[in-house]
Amino acid sequence: MSGRDGLLRQLGSAEIVAQVVLARRRRAVSKVVFMGMGEPAHNLGNVLEAIELLGTQGNIGHKNLVFSTVGDLRVFERLTKETVKPALAVSLHTTDATLRARLLPHAPLSLSKSWWNRRSVCARHRLSGSISMDVMGAFNDSDAEMERIVQLLSGNTP
Repeated sequence: MSGRDGLLRQLGSAEIVAQVVLARRRRAVSKVVFMGMGEPAHNLGNVLEAIELLGTQGNIGHKNLVFSTVGDLRVFERLTKETVKPALAVSLHTTDATLRARLLPHAPLSLSKSWWNRRSVCARHRLSGSISMDVMGAFNDSDAEMERIVQLLSGNTP
């Protein structure tokens, strides 16, 4: 339901940080994940500014700041240049290029695979990361999908 009205506007970095400040009034906050009904890379400048503030002034460890992406290459390029380097979570959704095109028409599978193939670049720039998979019944929960994931994580291109 959060995407029903479409994108109204992007949050500014101060608004993003204010959400953490308000959450800390209720309980301790030691980890922040940037993800949701949209790609954080579409608001890259404001998200990275919020990450910088939370990682320096907000006392949140850099690896406890997680930037989730479907594989937008701008993220990889910018994160290597940032002072605060959050953990990276690449949302795979599927290893089937045709299905991925249906689920995420603006994020071809090659973008997600590019992160996995660029692990040495990420390591050189102190970027840690993971691949996440949203399992959706009847879409991506087959044995064939699982085999392709194993191949990908083993360094073989499915």
